[in-house]
Amino acid sequence: MRRLRRAQQRDARESKKFRRGVVTAGTAAVITLGAGFALNRSIAANVPDKHQLPVKQDADADFLADREEFAIGYKPFVADQNRNGTLDGLELSIRCAAIIAQLPWEDDAAPGATCKWHAPQFGLETCEICGQTVNMGPATIVNPHLGVEVKCPLIAMHYMEHGSFNYAGDIQRGRIDVPALMRALELRFPGEPDEHQLPVSANDLDGDLLTDNEELAAAHNLYDADQDKDLTPDGIELATQCAQVIEALPVHEPNEPGVGELYKASFMQRASNCAKYAASPSTWATGRS
Repeated sequence: MRRLRRAQQRDARESKKFRRGVVTAGTAAVITLGAGFALNRSIAANVPDKHQLPVKQDADADFLADREEFAIGYKPFVADQNRNGTLDGLELSIRCAAIIAQLPWEDDAAPGATCKWHAPQFGLETCEICGQTVNMGPATIVNPHLGVEVKCPLIAMHYMEHGSFNYAGDIQRGRIDVPALMRALELRFPGEPDEHQLPVSANDLDGDLLTDNEELAAAHNLYDADQDKDLTPDGIELATQCAQVIEALPVHEPNEPGVGELYKASFMQRASNCAKYAASPSTWATGRS
C-alpha cells in the first residue's frame, strides 16, 4: 500500500512538471511569432481561441485541409513542420494577416503594386465568436503583377488575425482560398526554389548549399542536408540566420575609437574607384567618396 501511494505521488509530480513545461513551451512559441494578435495572448494564457474553427479532412489537425497542404507543399501528416510549437495553419494564417495589414488600399497603392480592395456598404457584420463588428462590403486582395485576386472579406481578415482561414460572421461565412492567397501575397511555397540560392562551386555531398569543408568546420554532418529536420536545408537556414544577426548589429564609423562591441561599417564608393579601394583596404576609412 505504501509503495502504491509513493508511485501515485511520483506520477502527480511528473504530471505537474509536464504541465509546467507545456505552458513554458507555449510562451516561447508566442515570442517567435511577435506581438499584436489575439492568438499570441491565447497561447500565452494556455486557453484555446474559439476563432480557430476546425477544418474538414485535416489528418494532422493543424487547421489546414489535406488538399491545401498538398497544394502548397506542406506535409499533411506533420502538424508543426518547423517545430516552433505552433500548428502550421495557425502560424500561416497569422503570417498572412500581418502581411495583409501592411498592404496599401487600392487608392493609395502604386501602379502595379499588390493592394487591398474594398467596397464599403451601409451595414455591419458581426463576428459570431467575439461580437466585433466590421463593414460588410466585399473586399479582395489584388496582385496585378501576377493577375491574382483573392476574395478576402473584412470578417475573414479578422479571423486570420486569430489564426483561422475559416470565418463566420452573421452575414458571410466560408474559408479563404489558401493556395491562391499565398500566390497573391507572393509567399514562397515550401520546396519552391529561390533563384538567389546559388549552388556552391566546391564539393557539397548532401546538396544543402554548404561545402563539405564548411560543414566540417561547423561540425555539421556531410551527409545530412537538414540536420534539425525543419524542412530547410542547412546552408539556407544558416545564411538566413547570419543575415538576421548582421541586420541587428550596430553601425559605427570604421576604426571608430572606443568601440568594444561587434559592429558593422559601411564604405561609400564610386563604381570607378572600387578597384583602387579593393587593392588598398587601409584607405577605406579615410578615402570614402
